[in-house]
Formats: sequence, C-alpha cells, structure tokens
Amino acid sequence: MSHSDITVGVLVGNPRPASRTATVALEVGRQVADAVGGRVGPVVDLAMHGGDVLDPDSATVQRDMELVSGVDTLVVASPTYKATYTGLLKSFFDRFGSVSLDGVVAVPVMVGGAPHHAMAGEVHLRPLLVELGAVVPTRSLYVVDSELDHLTDTVSTWLSREGASLTNAPRTAHCAGVNERGTPGDAAAPSTSKEQSCPICPAPPDGHSVRSLRSWPNSPTTPCSATSGNVVN
Repeated sequence: MSHSDITVGVLVGNPRPASRTATVALEVGRQVADAVGGRVGPVVDLAMHGGDVLDPDSATVQRDMELVSGVDTLVVASPTYKATYTGLLKSFFDRFGSVSLDGVVAVPVMVGGAPHHAMAGEVHLRPLLVELGAVVPTRSLYVVDSELDHLTDTVSTWLSREGASLTNAPRTAHCAGVNERGTPGDAAAPSTSKEQSCPICPAPPDGHSVRSLRSWPNSPTTPCSATSGNVVN
C-alpha cells in the first residue's frame, strides 16, 4: 500500500445536517489527508440517518458502518453536548463490535461554544474509539465556535504539533491490524500465523506474535521498526 492509497474517512455526529461540526470535520480530514499523502473519503454525516441509527435492520446505516470501519484513518467529530459527544454518535457506535475499528487510525474532534469543555475529546471521545479497537496517536482537537472564522489556521496549528505521530500512524495501525485480520481490510479473516510480515513496513515484526501485536499500543512492544519512537498514547 502506497501513501496515495491511504483513505481518510470523516464521521460527523451532529444531529443537524450541514452543521459547523461537519465543516470542521471536513477541514480536518482535508489537512490530515494532505499530511499523510492520502485522500478524503468516504464522508458519513449521521444527521442523514436520524432515528434510523436505532433500527437494526437499516441497510443504509449498515452500509455506513462498513464504510467507516474500512478506512485507514477516520476523523470522528461531534459537537459538545452536556460536556461530551452526542447520543447520535454513541448510538451509531453502539452497533459496532469491540474490535470493529481494529487497525483504523482515529482522530477525535469536538466542537464547542466555550473552552471550558476542551478536555471532552480526551476524557470521553478518545476512550470510546480505543474501546472499538482504533489507534489514537494524537491528542484530540477541540475547536471553539470563535475559531471557526480562521478554521484553516486552527487546524493547521494543531496538525503542526501532532503531525509527526499522525504521519507514521497509518503504517503503525496497519502493522498491528494485519496480524489480527489476516489481510488488510479483511475483518472476517483472522490470522492463524504466529509471525507474519507487515506488507507495508520495510522489515517484518521479528519475534512478535499475533497476540503481542494485538495488545499494542497498550504494551511497550512496538510492532515494527518504522514506528519506533513515534507512538503517542
């Protein structure tokens, strides 16, 4: 997989269509894609589903679940409701299994009216994404409404601090995910091999088993040489 093959998906958890949250999410997605040499897509705005996220038989929601879990990097954005993410976003993720985002690099983004909830992304949204198996290599981005007039600069400033970790993260997550899934993007084919080379990294993860790779980044083990020293928990 070359850098140009990296897909940066965008998930918007605002119940209002065409929201400021969507504007922020798309800008983050654009700049992240530029940083990792990838492309933006798909974009899932949960406002288009509304109450259908609670319908277990909704084919459109199921399709978007598959789109979200199939990207390399996922920007997850929510407005700040009662100091946390929205119930709409939580209802959507409640449909996922505990490892549905295995190997996906997630970027938590929250938008709020005032800075006093700036830790909401770290305290609430990050743990949700980690619970689903995602790798979250950067600090979350919290955008205050007053920053929307210079949104490009706000995102660029955040990316200048987090870019080094994020740039290396697609290789890192893939290296961890390929051993769990068997092949890239194949969630239905768990690996039976005890030691397996990552098709992206220049060297195989010598001596690391499927189980040890799966536990990363919660263990000190780094799965491949390409990511050594670039992991931010």
